[in-house]
Amino acid sequence: MRKLPLLMNGFARLLCFGLVLTCVSPAFAQEAEEKPVPEDVSAPPEETTPAEGHSLHGEVFNEGARQAAYLMQGTGNVHFEATCANETVQQFIDQGIGQLHGFWYFESERTFRQAAALDPECAIAYWGMALSNRGNESRGRGFIEEAMKRREKATKREQRHIEAWSAFFKERDKEKQKDQRDWNKKRHEALIKAYEKLLHEFPDDLEAKALLCLILYESKSKDVPISSYYAVDALLNDVLDKNPLHPCHHFR
Repeated sequence: MRKLPLLMNGFARLLCFGLVLTCVSPAFAQEAEEKPVPEDVSAPPEETTPAEGHSLHGEVFNEGARQAAYLMQGTGNVHFEATCANETVQQFIDQGIGQLHGFWYFESERTFRQAAALDPECAIAYWGMALSNRGNESRGRGFIEEAMKRREKATKREQRHIEAWSAFFKERDKEKQKDQRDWNKKRHEALIKAYEKLLHEFPDDLEAKALLCLILYESKSKDVPISSYYAVDALLNDVLDKNPLHPCHHFR
């Protein structure tokens, strides 16, 4: 008879334990539902800024000088009148062109980039970067495209300089222009004609004359012979008579 109370007692305990579980389980379930799902830390964050080492200004700026340029002595007596924000920007433009004539292309790009940093809307600053990369087609093209975007803010003379080099840097159509050497020759010939036309429109542009001498100097290696050294010498003399310290003497 003693076993019956014990059994009843055990049954009562089990019943109470079951009731407790029934009451508590929904609370646990609700807590589990409300618990926030942890973020997947292994997933890469969305890129809101350029990758390390890349420029905010675009792919063409990823390479090249990063440290700021400074105004220095010994780059030649050059003045290329540019539409820009202030005299400091103009000084960097002049310095960059002097460095171009001295074949100091890495530093000339740095100098023109400094001009653009001070005045982002100065079209000639990007034009100068393009000229600094004549041996690097893709970068030169990227820079001249930036100059073309801003050319309407420049003078007609500056626009002619920019447009001449925009045509020069135009990408070759490999289907129509299969012979790269012939294409290279023709675009140098077209560049010479563009500068001759520019000088016909702006005969007092000394820097256009100096740049034409540079173009003629470089075109010799592109199968474009100099038809008259006397004419080139006369062009150089015209620059040096007015500016004896101009660095175009490199092209004699």
